[in-house]
Amino acid sequence: MRNPLTRFPRSLALVLLAVMCLDLGARAQERPSPKLTFDELARSFIDRHCKKGAPVTECSFDVVLEKSYARFDLGLFAVVYPVEFLEDKGKCEALRSVLLGLVDLEQRWLDWIEPVPPADDTLRKDLSSMRGWIKGWKAGAFANLERAADKDWLVALKPDAAIGDAVRRAQATLLSSERFAIVPTDGKAARVLLCPTRRDFMELLSYGGLVDADARARNWWSISADWTQFWIDRTVCIALEYTPWEGSDPEFRTGLAMTKLSSTGMVQHVSQQAALALLRQCAPTVPESTLDRALAAALTLQVCGEFTTIDNAGSVSTSGARTAPYERFVPGGNPKGGTLPAIKADSQNAIVENHWRKGGGKDRFLAPLREGQKLGAKEAKGKDPLANFVLVGDGGKHVVYAPFFGPHAGEQEYPPPAFVIDYAEFFRSYRTSFVCWLADHGDTTPAAAKEKFSKLVRALSTCTLERSFEVVVSEVYGVPISGKDGTTDSLEWRFLKWIQSGK
Repeated sequence: MRNPLTRFPRSLALVLLAVMCLDLGARAQERPSPKLTFDELARSFIDRHCKKGAPVTECSFDVVLEKSYARFDLGLFAVVYPVEFLEDKGKCEALRSVLLGLVDLEQRWLDWIEPVPPADDTLRKDLSSMRGWIKGWKAGAFANLERAADKDWLVALKPDAAIGDAVRRAQATLLSSERFAIVPTDGKAARVLLCPTRRDFMELLSYGGLVDADARARNWWSISADWTQFWIDRTVCIALEYTPWEGSDPEFRTGLAMTKLSSTGMVQHVSQQAALALLRQCAPTVPESTLDRALAAALTLQVCGEFTTIDNAGSVSTSGARTAPYERFVPGGNPKGGTLPAIKADSQNAIVENHWRKGGGKDRFLAPLREGQKLGAKEAKGKDPLANFVLVGDGGKHVVYAPFFGPHAGEQEYPPPAFVIDYAEFFRSYRTSFVCWLADHGDTTPAAAKEKFSKLVRALSTCTLERSFEVVVSEVYGVPISGKDGTTDSLEWRFLKWIQSGK
């Protein structure tokens, strides 16, 4: 299977990528902190997980996973977690919450791709049984995993035969291309590796660069110290802590709890990144749509009831030259080339408090978008009042206008630097709200909207280089995703009218 990260963006309208050629050989040697090099962090990882002083050739990724990680085959997701942290009761409880969240995500995904359950709905019963088993684990259950020779959860935890059968049956069914139109193309669950601490995350990122040259080119950047996910081959590695907001920790011994933002912050973060991994592995060779992240966000909203994550997403690459990593996907082109800034830790307080996040998504971000649209209408100056939104930054304001989707989105320039963060935050809420609107209001009745949205999600598996996401949308809904302006009937302008209506 092709690495999900080698999926190249459809256009610069979709991805914050540098278009310059970069000297990655020199950049790869940047330190992630003033004190430690990537090589030193990688050596620390090898010494902990393999024989001290062992060469990299004797410490392959597969060997490390087999020896040092517990394995949870959770339907669409193969979750792995370092056993050395299973002695910590707090981290064990956090792991349980994450696993429950992933089962909930699978149930929501199932509702998307199969809105009308079959008469004998064994799969949903199996998922319910698996969830009940996880929720009922005793406090010392994880200790068995830490001590077990075989760290597969079904082997180490020894559930009742009925539970074991339900877990195995659920995974086989969810991965079945005979039942579902959209599944991972290689028939394997998306592997999700969880990193409980910042130090564990940075050591693994550094180790990945030693065993995988592509991972080294993508990930060995000084800004990776602020990331919350990266890839090693087909494995998405997810941090369970943010980098500290105040001060710095050159040895990565401290981190900021994701629950600082919300009690469900960690579950939101893992759900979002796992959903993205699933979507990418269901269509790994086609251009990434700007709505991939919106689909993942909408799933996260359904699981947690809110969406407050900070998207220090990690590396991005193209089919050609590698580029510096950015976590933000926004529409518009940069005619001068160059780069746009990644969002650093010292900007994250502003993000959490950003006006586009008002309500945490509980209303699908309708209120902040409607307010921005109202302000934009006052600044329209002869333009379509539906299409304008006001950004704020450094005491000033800047107007951006639709279309934000489709081919014409790339014709717009990025806003001035003072408004880039607010623009990224606006588009995060805008695209998430659009997908939620599509699922609930994309047709004449709620039932029809649900069925049509399901058809769209299932049809994602039919996208190719020649058959773009826009083509699929047009086939399913009978109108394009967007147009140059409101004179063309499109989904985006229907969405803009919904924002204006406020309901």
